[in-house]
Amino acid sequence: MRFNKICIVLILLIFTMGFVSSANVHDFKYPNTFEKMEDGNGYINEMGQGMIVYEYDDASKALFLTNHDNYGFEYYEGNYYAFVDRDTDLCGLLEVVEYKGDKYIVLSTILYDNLESESGYIQENLEEFNELNHVQAINI
Repeated sequence: MRFNKICIVLILLIFTMGFVSSANVHDFKYPNTFEKMEDGNGYINEMGQGMIVYEYDDASKALFLTNHDNYGFEYYEGNYYAFVDRDTDLCGLLEVVEYKGDKYIVLSTILYDNLESESGYIQENLEEFNELNHVQAINI
């Protein structure tokens, strides 16, 4: 009897975990120089440039689309926004895109110390991401 209860709980747990993880899966395509990071939360290339996508929700808007503490955010051009995060020593450009009826915040990052030498890549990475996924930056 106890074994049956444990099996039922395990089956429910497996179905619940499958539902939760599938709800957060994005099927975005990334530039071919980017590989998935070990933690599974983003993509990075050999130069240390990163790309990460967040759902466009209240928490993400508060974190990425407002100025606070050691994070600065401002309009750049063409619906791109520049940001600097002194806590992580990252900077870059971000955009909001609409994809399959939902909105997402897409970040293209580099290390702050590499800003002068690699700044051109962060916009190119976003443009290639947009082309691969047939999206464009929207006004926020």
